[in-house]
Parts: sequence; structure tokens; C-alpha cells
Amino acid sequence: MLRHLEALTADCVAKGFRRVGIGMLFELLRWRYGEATRGDAFRLNNNVRSRYVRLLIERHPEWARLFETRALRAA
Repeated sequence: MLRHLEALTADCVAKGFRRVGIGMLFELLRWRYGEATRGDAFRLNNNVRSRYVRLLIERHPEWARLFETRALRAA
């Protein structure tokens, strides 16, 4: 899933987006997997979205300006 989020974010950067929402990226993934798969529904847990943003920023520090992050409430 991380590589798909990276690809979507890179596409947004290439298109000139100044801000990217992880919610939008998750919904795009849900849509794409829903169209590509049959049977069991593809599930993405919204509780991990903020962790994926931090991982994307860790792997691509130049993307830090794209995402808004807040202090984590849980360890």
C-alpha cells in the first residue's frame, strides 16, 4: 500500500498540487482497488492514515510541505 500512496503523491506533485490530503489518497486507493478486485472488499483503516503521512514524509522529506500533520495523541 505504501508504494501506491507514494505513486499517487508523486503524481500530485507532478501535477503541481501545493497541498495533498491523506484522506483523498485513501479514497482514491479504495476506488481503484474496488474497481480492480472482486470478492472481499478492500479495506483501509482510517486510524492509520496519520502514520502513513509520517512514513511518506520520512521517505520523501521534500513532501513535508504537502501534508498537514498534527501532534500524535497516542504512542
